[in-house]
Amino acid sequence: MTTTPLILTDTSPVSPSIAVCNGNLYIAWKGDGNDDVNVMLLPNKGASLPSPADKFHHPADSSSDSPALASDGSTLFIAYKRSDNNNLHVSTVVLDPVTGVPKGITPAGSLSDTSDIRPALAVLNDRVYLAWKGWGNNDLNVMVSTNAGPAGASFSDVNKFSTSPSSQTSSAAPTLGTYDGRLFIAWKDGSDHLNVATVVLDGLGRPFDILPLADLGDTSPVNPALAELNGNLNLAWKGDGNDNLNVMVSTNEGATFFDKTISPQTSSDAPALATDGTTLFIAWKGSGNDNLNVARVETISASIERTGFALTGSGWTPGTTVDAIWSYSAAPDQGQGTFPVAADGTFRADIEFNVFGISGRLFVQAQDKASGQSAQTSVSNLGG
Repeated sequence: MTTTPLILTDTSPVSPSIAVCNGNLYIAWKGDGNDDVNVMLLPNKGASLPSPADKFHHPADSSSDSPALASDGSTLFIAYKRSDNNNLHVSTVVLDPVTGVPKGITPAGSLSDTSDIRPALAVLNDRVYLAWKGWGNNDLNVMVSTNAGPAGASFSDVNKFSTSPSSQTSSAAPTLGTYDGRLFIAWKDGSDHLNVATVVLDGLGRPFDILPLADLGDTSPVNPALAELNGNLNLAWKGDGNDNLNVMVSTNEGATFFDKTISPQTSSDAPALATDGTTLFIAWKGSGNDNLNVARVETISASIERTGFALTGSGWTPGTTVDAIWSYSAAPDQGQGTFPVAADGTFRADIEFNVFGISGRLFVQAQDKASGQSAQTSVSNLGG
């Protein structure tokens, strides 16, 4: 579920990217009807509409796919593939020191590596990581630059890992994320299944292997997105056979994902995720239109007591009702109920559900049929 999105007047035929830097939320995209690279400050972290003065338009360099953003907290990095030669470029965005408004892009550091689709960026331990799928092949590649300073990043094939030959391939772009001091990569495989893995790094931070963790049953025709929040790893994607946005969370370092949330918001391309440490942000381009959207992600939650549980939710459509079904893995009991959504988009229900002395997992499914919002959550080891 997402909060009411901020719909920008700016448009793109492909998905945008977002990142938080110096406490500000930024969005980057390629032009609609052109390949110009754009970066914009989103005032109040997407709570207010930006003005033309908040945007930097960069026609000197062009990209035929979405640029990627990442930040080490004080420097905003941008990567893209060139329109004319498909070479990968990595640069830094020049930010106004007072307002934070983007004012330019430093001269691009051009790599000899190429891709026919967008790259991915992440910053970990003062190192900039770049990931992409191969040009003319579906190999996954990860490269590191140890120079994460304001002047930009430099890369070398000495610091590159490729999955070739390997079954870890993708026809879509990979995505990168950081979690608990480690680098994660996610992609969709040849069957559209979403995969999550850790990138194994040596003592100098150089990638030398990819260790698969989870092959999800969920599928998407395009790349997913990764972001850490509150000690959890979040995965977002657009549906396969539908355009609904989905978010799922892992609390065990990417080994398994659960608490799937299906949003009524839709996109014909991959979403993007970013966090500021307290809030999870999601951005996408519309389905059936090219408008750029930004929203906060809200999820359903369940708290458990010895003889009952409290089901709570936020980010739902005010004035509607939520139908919930719950069951317990170690008991035959199953229940259901309908709960009104308050004006602030929340609901709460205290339900008696006796699981005293029985260990297992509680499963909850909730749906608002009026808006199409739905969510799943579970809590383990309740009794005993």
